[in-house]
Amino acid sequence: MKTSSVRDILCWREFLTAMDETGFFGLMRLYLGEIKTPYNKQKLIESLTSFLHKEENRRVLIKLLSREELMIIGAVLYIPFCTKEKAAAFFSPTFSFAFLHNAFLNLEERLILFRRKDAENVKEYFDVNPLLLSDIEPLINAELLFPQAHPVRQVSADPEAFGRAEGTEAPTVVCERHFLSARLLASWFAFTAENPDCCRSDGSFKKKTHELVGLCFPEISADFLQKTHKALLNLSLFRKKEFGRETLFEPDFAKWKSFTLLPSLSRASYIAAAFCLTDCSSAPYGVPRDELQKAAVLVRDFLSLVPPEGLSRQDAQRLLFLLKERQGEFPQKENRFRRLLRENCAATSAGSSESDETVTIESLAGALILFGLLQGSAAEKKRTGKNRDEVFTVNSELNFVPPPCGEDQKNGEENSANSANSAALLKNSVSINAGFSITVLKELPLSVFIDLASCTELESCAAVASFRITKSACLRAFAGGAKPEGIESLLKKTASHELPQNLLFSLRDWYALYSSGSLFKGYVLQVADDKRVLVENNPSLAPHIRTTFSPGVYLLDFLNDDEAFETIKKSGLEFIGGLKNPESGIEPLSFERLDKTARFSGGTDGLDVLFAKKSTNTDSVKNDEFCEKHLRQMETELEKMNLPKEQKEELLLRINRKTIVHSAQLRSDSVRPEKTEAFGMDFLGKIHVLESAIAFSDLVEINSAGGTVTGFPVKIEKSAGDAVLVLQSDDVKNADIKNGTESQKISIAQARSIKRIRSSVLGRTK
Repeated sequence: MKTSSVRDILCWREFLTAMDETGFFGLMRLYLGEIKTPYNKQKLIESLTSFLHKEENRRVLIKLLSREELMIIGAVLYIPFCTKEKAAAFFSPTFSFAFLHNAFLNLEERLILFRRKDAENVKEYFDVNPLLLSDIEPLINAELLFPQAHPVRQVSADPEAFGRAEGTEAPTVVCERHFLSARLLASWFAFTAENPDCCRSDGSFKKKTHELVGLCFPEISADFLQKTHKALLNLSLFRKKEFGRETLFEPDFAKWKSFTLLPSLSRASYIAAAFCLTDCSSAPYGVPRDELQKAAVLVRDFLSLVPPEGLSRQDAQRLLFLLKERQGEFPQKENRFRRLLRENCAATSAGSSESDETVTIESLAGALILFGLLQGSAAEKKRTGKNRDEVFTVNSELNFVPPPCGEDQKNGEENSANSANSAALLKNSVSINAGFSITVLKELPLSVFIDLASCTELESCAAVASFRITKSACLRAFAGGAKPEGIESLLKKTASHELPQNLLFSLRDWYALYSSGSLFKGYVLQVADDKRVLVENNPSLAPHIRTTFSPGVYLLDFLNDDEAFETIKKSGLEFIGGLKNPESGIEPLSFERLDKTARFSGGTDGLDVLFAKKSTNTDSVKNDEFCEKHLRQMETELEKMNLPKEQKEELLLRINRKTIVHSAQLRSDSVRPEKTEAFGMDFLGKIHVLESAIAFSDLVEINSAGGTVTGFPVKIEKSAGDAVLVLQSDDVKNADIKNGTESQKISIAQARSIKRIRSSVLGRTK
């Protein structure tokens, strides 16, 4: 919940002080009546503040707000540094820019909104009047910004759904199950370990791969697996190796293990984000980690906020837009990795001018559907009772809390995987036959699934997954650091019966074969003879010794430089010093936890409260009745007054614009006599009307021999014996009311009449 501060009140006062003379005095006369000279701006502002402190005035100001206006105010409250352009993007296509432009102007005039500058005093944005915030804020809830529908039946979980035209009925089919399961990911790990040549250098499947996936994944399309593989490549979960013309993508076991320590929601968020960040043809492996983590946090925050009843297609896009805005800008410093990636993309994208690093709302929404994070359903439209509008809910298989069985990691240590409860959950989860075939009978934690997949070859991934323990798979596992004892222990923890004896013998024979010759790559520690005992008995360092090459020369199993430095530091062995000749290259990707403390989280604080709030403004009928009664009452008061026609017209306009909250404002001295219409031969009068309309950004109505037109006057071009008006169309839908719309030139001398259509007492607005 947003609260007003003294600084906010000072900003509002500064806004009033900085207004141009026309706007400032127009606003003061509107609420305070005639301004007598000499005047003091600060005293006038104090008087306006007193006007807002009166409970009755505040009550009327708030009661006159329509539902649409409350929606706009809600956008201002929750979109950081909200401009008319941001509001137009948020509400598209519900509100046109023309509507929003007039609404913002009117809400300023009614003292609801005001304009302020950012910390650098450069960008201008809208904020809610701090003197009214406590009255307005309770009226803003998720039902205003995200009208929710209730799912009735299942429809296609189609990634293209977000691009489907409004009113188009989606096909009625059952949603596909959650494809980012541990079973699928582990199966794909095993498949790619056995077939590292499954892709071309650009990451696309080879012809033979399509045939193989059809056999191994009979229930999953090759297209879906291709897209999943693309995302995993972008997560740097594979090592790219070049052998002549052959390109191999081998699973990086260490990175996969790091990935398994994330909760399922975080993993799915990373995959969806990685899929959107780059195109497979331009950057088949790796993306800048800042962009990746930011996009993943965006996905995670979005999924945590979707209510159980779901969101419509349009509202889902709104929420994504809001969260992306709340994340703010993040550093765009171009490091070496980013530069190389950009250059590679430019070389392979046929001169595309668009950045591949940009995550669009549409692409991200489509990815959420594609990977099963969102599921589609349909709801009957209340108006017609026939057409169906899609509603999207979060897949129930996603865990918003850390999962059991050691799938989550805390402080770098396994927490519950070694507990008795975890052991019981893992028991009887696989069946192993005499031919070394393994059938996984139930869903396992991904960390366990990957350990199992690392020493097996995939047979089939369908309703259940089946693998086979083979010599080649075990040799790969041994190369990754596995031992026969570890594989045996894993199988015993998960098997439903005793392990076949021939399997145990085979594991030892294969390891003996593997150990007969070794090629090492890793961290080598060399110490003097008198320091050997300190290293070999050190509780921090000794567990990392994998092999002793010779006395005082050790191979260590650190995953990366960070782990090496941290372990050396903990060991207390200062004589070791720093890393000598470290390998150059790209630092391995770390997978940051995606919770509210994440570095790029825009914070769901405030938004979760927003979705939890119930409406306190549900009786819109009564509000409309109050508004209608108030306007008619003010009109009646105005009719009783003996005023010139021009003044009555101006006061009536103010009533209809809801700027008259009290009959005391219906004063003749609050309206300056001003020419708003000129006719025929009154050339100078027509010029004066047009100049005033330009200054106030008001519409004008021009009657000539060719008919009557309305629009925004842009400028007056002088010519011999005449003047020409450049008139912009009043059909304003673009962000700039002076650009992007059709214009025409009209002779002022030949105009029969020119009428200024007053809109606001404020001066020119930006």
